[in-house]
Amino acid sequence: MTIASRQHHAECLIFLWQLTAQHEGDAAPVYQWLLAHPADHPEALAAALPLAASRWLAAHPTPRSVALRVMATFANAMQQSTLGNRADQIELAIATYNWVLTELPASSVDWATTLNNLATAYRHRLVGDSADNLEQAIELYSQALAVPSPLTWPVTMTGLAAAYRDRIHGDPAENIARAIAAYEQALGAISRPSQPMAWAMVTNHLAAVYGDRQRGDRLQNIDVAINTYQRAFAEL
Repeated sequence: MTIASRQHHAECLIFLWQLTAQHEGDAAPVYQWLLAHPADHPEALAAALPLAASRWLAAHPTPRSVALRVMATFANAMQQSTLGNRADQIELAIATYNWVLTELPASSVDWATTLNNLATAYRHRLVGDSADNLEQAIELYSQALAVPSPLTWPVTMTGLAAAYRDRIHGDPAENIARAIAAYEQALGAISRPSQPMAWAMVTNHLAAVYGDRQRGDRLQNIDVAINTYQRAFAEL
């Protein structure tokens, strides 16, 4: 990539971060811009990330945390997008999360939130070895869980459970057992009265994993899965 091209793509990234800030995280304007500018693809934007980030933070020295949060919100949009080149968008999200992490105080809530989102990006990653990506996701979720925040901990534990359910390495029965344990821990940290939809969603995932359980009596596992599904549907 030439210097002129890198500078151009850095300017594009800064513009996209400005859009993210102006629209308070609404990803639609970002997606529309990317679809209208196919030449400015995520891979080229990722290559210009260090230059764009240094300029972005220099222009927003106070409060620095807000500027970093805008970058992380943009990364969330890239990770969750179903438009365009999803593989390259997830790679751009991963690069952005990693850059933001270098600027955040370790063990802060923002640090744990960004680690959680990075782990989820690895769990959905389409580039590289799927088994290795899941191992990386498990490691990152585990690091994020070290921050005892009621805002991030249940979400991260739910992500860890999903990673164990999909895990390729290790003993399948043990992975499912770990997924069940993680979902149950996440449920214990979610208030059913104040967060009924979140509680129902995790309960639904727990029911599905019980349906996959290899240990114990098969019919009993199915009964537990059915009862757990019924508990989830009661909140929907």
